[in-house]
Amino acid sequence: MTFGSYEFDPKTFFVESSEPENWLKMAIALQHAASNLDWTKRPDFADWRYVPIYRMLMAFSIENVLKGIWIVEGHKAIEGDKLSKRLRKHDLRQYADDVSGVTITKTEKCLLDELQHYLMWAGRYPMPTESARATQIRHSNAQHDAELALGRRLVNYLAQRTNVDLGVETPGGG
Repeated sequence: MTFGSYEFDPKTFFVESSEPENWLKMAIALQHAASNLDWTKRPDFADWRYVPIYRMLMAFSIENVLKGIWIVEGHKAIEGDKLSKRLRKHDLRQYADDVSGVTITKTEKCLLDELQHYLMWAGRYPMPTESARATQIRHSNAQHDAELALGRRLVNYLAQRTNVDLGVETPGGG
């Protein structure tokens, strides 16, 4: 599939993609993808294996929006001609600790700690790289609702900071 008929310039694409608005839009797209696997709305998804994939997509979404917030708060996305070393990491808790413009509660940070397993392996592979990293695959209604609430709140914050009109882009209308 081709989008547009223009000469593709990798360097221009790279620089433009580093803007916080693009991290926001990717976060929204990931939330939309996750909503297609939402077990609370899809009773036909009785196989438990959809749960870790849903949680992985939510973790990726939250990671993207936290990175966008980090960038909009004045940190550099690009070092030379590469993604900054900080943005190459996938530590949700560290990003939550690093952003200053939005409060992330202790309870939300604990939720991010749990989502970290799904981001790194549980949503991607049937097993971790070592037994010490194993976690029970689970997802309560409370965890589900808390993930959605945190994701929406962070998306709304970054949208406000970047002057992006969300309209009806976010799942659940928020």
